[in-house]
Amino acid sequence: MRTVPRLCEFYPGIGFTTEEKTRKKLSQVIKTSVRVRKPQSGRKPQSGKNFSRGENLSQAGNLSQGENHSQTENLSQAQNLSQEENLSQAETLRQAENLSQEENLSQAENLRQAENLSQEENLSQAENLRQAENLSQEENLSQAENLRQAENLSHEENLSQAENIIQKENLSQEENLSQGENLCHLNCTH
Repeated sequence: MRTVPRLCEFYPGIGFTTEEKTRKKLSQVIKTSVRVRKPQSGRKPQSGKNFSRGENLSQAGNLSQGENHSQTENLSQAQNLSQEENLSQAETLRQAENLSQEENLSQAENLRQAENLSQEENLSQAENLRQAENLSQEENLSQAENLRQAENLSHEENLSQAENIIQKENLSQEENLSQGENLCHLNCTH
């Protein structure tokens, strides 16, 4: 397989290479060798030259076939390498996709666990709030009971004070009456 570019590809004025000249001659020889000429009487057939040309044709054909075979092998190897590279790339992509899926599953699992923890925390906070409200209600009830008791005591004290005042007034009135009677006695006796 030829890797170096030919000069005639870049410069059209330059003639064909020897390889191309040989191929051109071979194609012409093949065309002329198809025509079989009968040797004329009196002339010897020029078999030496024809044989030499035939050998050259045969060798050139063999070279051409060898080159084609070599190129075919090279193409086959290149295709095999290309297929192996494609398979390798496909395998790498599949592994990358599997890793990406595993990462996504792991992230989804972490998110689910975080949500569950968050829900548990919210439930715990709700339970704490409910208990705090219950305690607050119990405290309010206890305070209301204490106020009622204090009011009752205050009423009882007020009643007691009122009774004491009434009793004092009654005593005062009795004393006044008693003093009035005493004065009356004294006045009457004088």
